[in-house]
Amino acid sequence: MNVIKIIYRSLKKIDLEYIHGTDGGIALAEFAYIMGIPNLDSEIAHDLFMRYANIIFEFPYDADTTITDLAMAIIAKHGISATSNDENYRRYPQICFYIDNQIVYCSQLNTTIHRITKKFNISGSLYVFFIFSGDAGEIWKDDGLRYYMPSHEQGSHSIPHVHVDYKHTASGTISIIDGKVLAGDLPSRVVKIVRKRVLEEQDYLKECWNKMTDGFIIDINYDWGKRALIGIDADK
Repeated sequence: MNVIKIIYRSLKKIDLEYIHGTDGGIALAEFAYIMGIPNLDSEIAHDLFMRYANIIFEFPYDADTTITDLAMAIIAKHGISATSNDENYRRYPQICFYIDNQIVYCSQLNTTIHRITKKFNISGSLYVFFIFSGDAGEIWKDDGLRYYMPSHEQGSHSIPHVHVDYKHTASGTISIIDGKVLAGDLPSRVVKIVRKRVLEEQDYLKECWNKMTDGFIIDINYDWGKRALIGIDADK
């Protein structure tokens, strides 16, 4: 069993900046929704956002430990109980890494931590981010229903899908292909409404679908200096 030091930071994305070390600001709505905060209470969301903005812990891993395992360990540090197949997990932004002054995503969440440490020659510690934004991929709001597609979300991307929140009391993941419920606890009467809307707007939703490629993805805007990373010192 190996152990690596995880240095986790919550970032908020505003236009062309990733920012750490300030309150959630416009990203609080997404954070509050993810955390399941009743009525999106901004004061509670702010307190929790700041509480969980910096987390450092020792993470044991072996040859089979994956990115999903690491993401769930961080989610647990947020006080959220989740499995890799439930809506709590899928609501979170996809985990990303800060390696060699680059922001790196990996769409293959079954990639092992061992592979990452070897590929990027990492030892000692690993910087890890969840990036929250003021624009959580929202598509529509309609009669208590919120349809959205978070960028770089957790979970499998094998089936194009849209997420739906119903009055912050129930949620679900709906296939764009056939309207099938992939996950969640939406009431049956709501499912009928959602399925009808999804199938009517199928072509538009396909255009909205954020296709992910296999392997590691580098944020080119950051790499080219077009997007700033504020409040992070990777040398510390």
